[in-house]
Amino acid sequence: MIHPRIRLGAGSLLSLALAAHGAATQAPSTVPSAASGHRIPSSQPGLSLFIHHAMPRVPRAGALPVLILHGATFPTELAAGWRMNGTSWMDEWTDRGYEVWALDFLGYGRSDRYPELAKPPQAGQVLGSLDDLVDQVARAVDHIQARSHVRRVLLVAHSAGTFVAGRYAERHPDRVARLALFGAPAPDDSSASNPGGPSKAKAQFGWFPVSVETQMNAFESKVKTSGRIDARMLQTWGEAYLASDPFSDARGVHVPSGLNAAFSEMDRSGRLPYAPERVRCPTLVIVGEWDGVAPPSQAFRLFHDLGAPLKRLVVLSQGGHRLHLEASRHQLYREIETFFAGGDE
Repeated sequence: MIHPRIRLGAGSLLSLALAAHGAATQAPSTVPSAASGHRIPSSQPGLSLFIHHAMPRVPRAGALPVLILHGATFPTELAAGWRMNGTSWMDEWTDRGYEVWALDFLGYGRSDRYPELAKPPQAGQVLGSLDDLVDQVARAVDHIQARSHVRRVLLVAHSAGTFVAGRYAERHPDRVARLALFGAPAPDDSSASNPGGPSKAKAQFGWFPVSVETQMNAFESKVKTSGRIDARMLQTWGEAYLASDPFSDARGVHVPSGLNAAFSEMDRSGRLPYAPERVRCPTLVIVGEWDGVAPPSQAFRLFHDLGAPLKRLVVLSQGGHRLHLEASRHQLYREIETFFAGGDE
């Protein structure tokens, strides 16, 4: 997600990407996954949700389906569905025998758009409130249960998507077998020591624009300088990012404000938008050591506050907040896969 905790540097990683792309003799082997999935109704009249879906060639015996939730500013096809060197995170799951689903929240990716996204943003409006997003996840899980004939899912969420996953797991403990919170924001020391203090955020609008350059600059400096991000693929990613939104313009993609509003309220209040002590399913908190949005110190606090009797904290080396797009992504894949395999209770 894009948030003031990450400094948007003056030097643009996009420039590096453009230069590298122009020098390359072949286009990078990096494309979104094919959109195979299902449309289901949302609670908003006339608007439908899209759930990406992929089946394994050889199912893993006894494996529950995996459901992945994206973060605040880019959808599934730019995240778990984004193919690097021919393989996406969704592909990794199916290669290991798991049925995998990934939800695009309303206003993102292949889900329908709020009509307000086509209009100037309105102050005091929130599109995609946390409760609305939890309802969308509930509808997705209901659909998965009916299609896959299961009672529970394995739930993965990234960044501000962990707010939704945490609240869903809190409210529906019988629906989540295991939970993985990747790059999960939590209150920092300043907000925790001053709960109820003045908000650090500007006035909330219904949506906000996010440019490709802003996305590129959101990668942490250590990720860039250490070569843990493939500059050759970023041009393709940026083009796909703009194409993911039918309302994108010179300012960028029109992003619903709900997840960012939840983040800002957490910073203001010093409290997570869900009750971690009420999350009782086995839970993995996993973070990159260089994460500038949800650093390991916050991950430890979240781990401490979780009510799950079985919980695990993993810090991955040489990784930032968007580790699933970085060179160290296979660490992320293997750790979550190991946790979801169970056998540790």
